[in-house]
Amino acid sequence: MKHVQTIRAFIKTLMSSENFHALVVQSPPGWGKSTTIDAALGELEVNAVVAGAYATPLHIYNTLCSHPDSLIVFDDCAGLFSDPKSMAILKAATWPSTGPSSSAPARRRVAWGSTSQKVEQEFIDFTGKIILLTNVVPAGKETEAFLSRCLSYRISIGHEELKQMLMVAAASSAHFAKPELAREVASFLCDDCAAIELAKVNIRTIKMGY
Repeated sequence: MKHVQTIRAFIKTLMSSENFHALVVQSPPGWGKSTTIDAALGELEVNAVVAGAYATPLHIYNTLCSHPDSLIVFDDCAGLFSDPKSMAILKAATWPSTGPSSSAPARRRVAWGSTSQKVEQEFIDFTGKIILLTNVVPAGKETEAFLSRCLSYRISIGHEELKQMLMVAAASSAHFAKPELAREVASFLCDDCAAIELAKVNIRTIKMGY
């Protein structure tokens, strides 16, 4: 998939940049953001810590504390953009603040303000990088403020490319025990006479029809 090469370039930039510490990758659901990221990381031989799809602010904070110098991937994380606490943590982790004095180097200090006994430590100077995978990026000032601190890439798929990808996916014996049946489903979905909104079709749609 050509997106692997593009995302690989973004990851290389992220890992070497002194100015950017987060990458947001957006695409319609069902088109393999996680697989694409895994493939790009594998080609670059970069190890990453993958956080679960559902992450509370406390989970995010403890993940940063446990892996302060790692590349962390938050998958399927659209909900994080709507949570002020999560956004505050992510902004602190991806944007340097000034040091304790004017001569001190900038640092990305993340602190937990409550007295929760579940917090591993009171603060962390995070030196790692973050990748966020999402189907949508909700509009809002908090989101805009965070995105201004990030590299961002949206996987967009044209109509004809989408048809080709559906047919290639249907032909995969790794996905379907009977590829000929899957191709029949994909052909129906791609038929302009079927009056289907193709932008909402993905590999999961083929599996449902199959």
